[in-house]
Amino acid sequence: MKLKTQASNRWLCEQLHMGTPVAVSQLVGLLRRQGGPAAKLLPELTEILKT
Repeated sequence: MKLKTQASNRWLCEQLHMGTPVAVSQLVGLLRRQGGPAAKLLPELTEILKT
């Protein structure tokens, strides 16, 4: 979402219940680097944001 919006990490973490603002960056970075089951959803979520 950070690539497509100007939403702050604080706002994202509050809306998505992801913990602290630092956790948002760490969790997304981990997802991109290591993949895993949730990584399959990343392209789909990115596509939704484009529309």
